[in-house]
Amino acid sequence: MARAPVSKTGGCRFDPCLACIKIQVVWAIGFLCALYIGKEMFKGIVGFFKEVAEELTKVTWATKQELVNASIIVVIASAIFTVYIFVIDSGLAKLMELFLKA
Repeated sequence: MARAPVSKTGGCRFDPCLACIKIQVVWAIGFLCALYIGKEMFKGIVGFFKEVAEELTKVTWATKQELVNASIIVVIASAIFTVYIFVIDSGLAKLMELFLKA
């Protein structure tokens, strides 16, 4: 007839198994901590989005006419800048061409 192993030398199936109890307690504590942290994190995320929605109600939004005017200014400024860069680039290309031919 075989004997059951002593708790210090083997197996988790026999009473008492202190190693198994410690593992279960640590697992349970970890699980409860994870639940608590997750709950607090969820509250923080929900609170963040509530504050964002509240701040967005305070924003003064531009009118349609202001947006159209700003867009026209951006297009005109971009066109002017494009022409300026083209002129400078063409001038420098011609200048380099003169130096390289000489």
